Amino acid sequence: MGFLLVFATASPVVVTVGAVFTGFGTGMLLPTLLTWAVNRLTFDQRGRGTGLWTGTLFLGEFVCPLALAAIGTGAGGSKARWRSSASRPPSPAS
Repeated sequence: MGFLLVFATASPVVVTVGAVFTGFGTGMLLPTLLTWAVNRLTFDQRGRGTGLWTGTLFLGEFVCPLALAAIGTGAGGSKARWRSSASRPPSPAS
């Protein structure tokens, strides 16, 4: 739901609300994913498995903004989208 809100609007307020929903969903999902990831490991291997899982999670969190910035720059960036919504003339008063 959060990603759909972010995708469907150009309003910074609605984008922020969508980001909050997305963050809440991620917070609910991460413990479940970690449990699934280490479920098949033996007790002796769970520390290493948890460490590898956490390390790759943080590596992904580090690399993702850099990759998205590169993709966004290559695609023309989002400044044009924000600028086009801000520069629209006001609708005539009824």
